[in-house]
Amino acid sequence: MNAVKSGLIALAVVFLAARVLAQSADCPVFAIEAVRAACADTSRNMACYGAGDISAETTAGVEAVFAQAGDTTDLHTLRALTINGGIAVLRVQANFADAAPQENVTLIGYGDITLTNLGAADAPVTLPITARTGANIRALPRENAEIRGSLRLAQAATAIGRLSDSSWLLIDAPAASGWVLATLVNVEGDVATLNVVDPNVPQYGPMQALALRSGECGGLLMQTPAFSGRALLSVNAVNLRLDSTLLLQADDELRLTLLSGSVLAEAEGAYQFVAAGTQARVPLNAEGLAAGALLPLEPYDQDILVHAPLSLLPEAVTVPPTLTEAQIAALEEGETPTAPAIEGELWLNFAALLSDTCGGASESAAFPLTLRFDDTRTLQQVAWNDLRFIMTAEGVDYIGAAALGDATYTLRLTLAAATYTGELTVTFTYAPGCAWRFRWEGRAG
Repeated sequence: MNAVKSGLIALAVVFLAARVLAQSADCPVFAIEAVRAACADTSRNMACYGAGDISAETTAGVEAVFAQAGDTTDLHTLRALTINGGIAVLRVQANFADAAPQENVTLIGYGDITLTNLGAADAPVTLPITARTGANIRALPRENAEIRGSLRLAQAATAIGRLSDSSWLLIDAPAASGWVLATLVNVEGDVATLNVVDPNVPQYGPMQALALRSGECGGLLMQTPAFSGRALLSVNAVNLRLDSTLLLQADDELRLTLLSGSVLAEAEGAYQFVAAGTQARVPLNAEGLAAGALLPLEPYDQDILVHAPLSLLPEAVTVPPTLTEAQIAALEEGETPTAPAIEGELWLNFAALLSDTCGGASESAAFPLTLRFDDTRTLQQVAWNDLRFIMTAEGVDYIGAAALGDATYTLRLTLAAATYTGELTVTFTYAPGCAWRFRWEGRAG
């Protein structure tokens, strides 16, 4: 065995021993119900002092009263939060609309951790606008971009950003948030005071981008609201698209343990889907930021949840069993153990990747589908896991679409007696312009 390999093994043993000691450390016990009562009314973009020893660093000139249970401070002026054997509860707006203040990502920091706010801490300039005519609100600042909603003549909204030439404005309206042509609205105030926004770069608000450092007994729980789509956050320069409950811990590496739902994580340009019952790891540099791509998924140790205050989360979580290495391998290959539970015919589908301009797609997979036909053998519906495609005949083909979270699936099939060929395209609202394309081939039974 060479010296390099011996050194790596020794180092691994040291880190393993440290984590075993951490799990058995004399960690603080919290009065969960008292914390729940103290922080029950915490509103959007606020942090609540739950218990223990917590200190808040704020913007220069801003004094925060943050010394006892129930005290709150505004995330817009919070620079860092240091927790020593305590609990803090944060409600982060993330990318959810201003018009839905009840939809927030809940962050619960516990034990020994430091959270540093890397998002736009200071509140941005906003300007009132009114529509000069009917105006479409688009996903991107171009005239052929997806329409998210619209403004009626004289309808009021709020401008929150602009392109560098001010030709398009980023707005928040009751119908949707998105881009409108500046010539279609009247603006009250100086447009040049609005922040310049790059539409191809995620815009992170307060505590939507953060740096985490955790000690022996510490961690950060994150939970998104149900049925609200994926939240966009960044932790230690690892970008997360999550619809889930997640535990994060960080020392020489960032560890993501998924307790429910799913996460699409990106580090150094490489993407990885993280599933419930697994853990992903990312090496960190001396500044505590991602220093490489995510490592392969692996089983997680349930002992890390012993001190996590899961009962404080807004929605109850049943701790998932850790997946075995064989189950993780099957998951990464795209295998599905059971067919969707609808009436119809069971078909076996084989998928092969044609192109991937987003990153993170599996090369190939095999899984069951359910096809439903009417009495004339006209295809009505295709079911795959939680997706339901309502199929419409178009010449010799069938076309259908479905959506789940921030992904849209478009399916085209050409049927024969007991086989089909087709193509599936997957696009994502958080990454306009990129797509996954798969060739599908299937057979009955």
